[in-house]
Amino acid sequence: MMTSPPLEVVLENSAKQVPLVFGACIVIGGAAAWWGNEQGGWVAICLFALAGVVLAYLVYVTQSLLRVGPSKLMLTSEGLVYRVGGKRNVVPPEAIEAVGLVRARKGPAELMLWYDLSRMADVPKNIRRRETAPGQIRLAVVMDERNFFPPERVKEVRELVQAHRLGEWRNRSAAT
Repeated sequence: MMTSPPLEVVLENSAKQVPLVFGACIVIGGAAAWWGNEQGGWVAICLFALAGVVLAYLVYVTQSLLRVGPSKLMLTSEGLVYRVGGKRNVVPPEAIEAVGLVRARKGPAELMLWYDLSRMADVPKNIRRRETAPGQIRLAVVMDERNFFPPERVKEVRELVQAHRLGEWRNRSAAT
């Protein structure tokens, strides 16, 4: 049975961690405040201080999400798209030379995107911070660990790149 290639591959999505962060802040801050109320002396002061720090972090996360919004990095038929809130930054397919894996001798493989500097002279700031060298953007670190890009999803990226002609697919060692 033949499956169609994916229309997009999400490489990073900050919105996935939002409920976990809110829940953890509320539980930790509430527990620290409750336990601080039950204790006396310096222990209570330390616990109330911890509850205050957690509350301040919760306020910071909330205001940054309301001001900017969650971010999402994805590879689509439109190219490399980085969306923050309502703003979209794109590296178009015409500028993309290749996508592929770079394998280091020691350490995890990296999913990289190579682009033509002459076709994309001004890379958007949100994408530029991912550059490892001029014309190279690190999309993800590939590892079989939590919070990394899973190795089994690399096949999806390859299918998308080949189906939508987003440059060539490369597998390289870190020396090349």
